Amino acid sequence: AAEGHIANRIDEDGVLRSLPLIMQSEKKLYPAFSLKVAQLYLHEMSYQLMIGEHNGKPIYNGIQLGKQRIPTDARGQILIPYQTELSKIRHISASDILAAKKFPELENAIVIIDSSSNSVGAKKSTPVRADMAEFEIQALAIHGLLHPETLWYKPVWAYQLTAVELLLLTLIIIILYPLCRPHYLLVVGGLLSATLIISHY
Repeated sequence: AAEGHIANRIDEDGVLRSLPLIMQSEKKLYPAFSLKVAQLYLHEMSYQLMIGEHNGKPIYNGIQLGKQRIPTDARGQILIPYQTELSKIRHISASDILAAKKFPELENAIVIIDSSSNSVGAKKSTPVRADMAEFEIQALAIHGLLHPETLWYKPVWAYQLTAVELLLLTLIIIILYPLCRPHYLLVVGGLLSATLIISHY
């Protein structure tokens, strides 16, 4: 048996995008529910926090769970992989279970028991749906931890890289625009914008 938190941090626009895998309270660290489920599913006895340093302060670089390296941001959060097909999350009614119906797809599967009642647990606004249930969010997070290649993350140096890119873009515009004929300005601007967008994927 194990336990984990289901706390999350809602962005300023009210949308849930990330999930903290580790939370600290009174100098103690508490793992997320999704992390503990993934740990038990993989039969791992423990996990290791990967700690780095940025500007003289300790930051998270990720979590090592057996052979899985889970990338996180500096605060130990993952971006919830909403790009995962929601069809992979199977909903089964408790009445069907009580009726002793057979579900072969449950073999070697992770089962999250939750209530479908709107009165139990607030639903969250997400980038893909305005009313996603907590168990669906946790299921997506667990899937991401078991398949870390599906997780997107922004390393701490990404902000400096963006600043450098913007500086170079500004210099290119200052140098090239005065040399371009009017009908070439749109083409040059489009190419520079496309280059900036592509560099972030």
